Amino acid sequence: MRKVWLALVVLTFLDLPGLAENPAGLAEAWFAALAERDGIVLQEAYASDALVFFYGTPRTGFLTGTEIAAGWEEVLGALLAVQVTPRKLEVLPEVRPVIALFALGEDLEAIWAMRFDPSGKIVREEFLLYGVSPLDQPPVLDAQVVLGEYTQTVSNAGVTFSFRNGALPLFGALSAPGTGWVSVGFDPEFSMRGANFVFAWADQAGVHVQDHYGNVPTSHRQDKTTHVFLAAGIEEGGVTTVEFIIPLDSGDLEDKPLVRGKTYTVLLAYHRNSGTPSRHTARGQAQITLE
Repeated sequence: MRKVWLALVVLTFLDLPGLAENPAGLAEAWFAALAERDGIVLQEAYASDALVFFYGTPRTGFLTGTEIAAGWEEVLGALLAVQVTPRKLEVLPEVRPVIALFALGEDLEAIWAMRFDPSGKIVREEFLLYGVSPLDQPPVLDAQVVLGEYTQTVSNAGVTFSFRNGALPLFGALSAPGTGWVSVGFDPEFSMRGANFVFAWADQAGVHVQDHYGNVPTSHRQDKTTHVFLAAGIEEGGVTTVEFIIPLDSGDLEDKPLVRGKTYTVLLAYHRNSGTPSRHTARGQAQITLE
């Protein structure tokens, strides 16, 4: 029996300077509008330069301007009735986006991410819907990479990294031989210095994920705050596979902002049997370009 470990690290986080003292309430207002199928509230929530990414919905892709209203009309048309049940809502002062995982009834789930301007208007948004057949589905965090789930894949030193990004988050998948950790480091400045690392491994206790920062060219240290939203992992048949979601820009000085359309170096490494970050068995690097 295949046992997949799912870790819910952070579901929602935000810091919205200049808005109401209860910024979580602002996000919850949009959840309520979805539950009430209030298309007017949803459509009027956006700044003029807003960028939205829908996936798993009748209209999929990046939307701007009047496309956003049309996109919501089609989403509401596909959801005959929903019951919005956020799994968790947290406020972390270090970072800026809002991201939530919630259920929409028995068979539907959604990931909804938002970034607000100081007036409370949405400037970036991600709405990922799971369970509407026969529409293409967003990446599913089940520690199993299937054809078409990710848009890009690179490999080096025995490590395979697959990913796709939207307006706010990046979905990633790592696999490597052995029972130890596997990692990806984004945008190093010199060797390991300046890179934002995700280290992950799976064992009988579950999936473990750490957020590290390359503090010197030959080493790294764990961040004070781990900005990995969700992670799932498995060690099976001598291969470790981990899937995860991170923000493109967490706002944390120990992370690196990633910008859509830009090309970055990524560092890939793994250890064949160590379950905590230690000197790698093999390492390499590759180039990726965000959508």
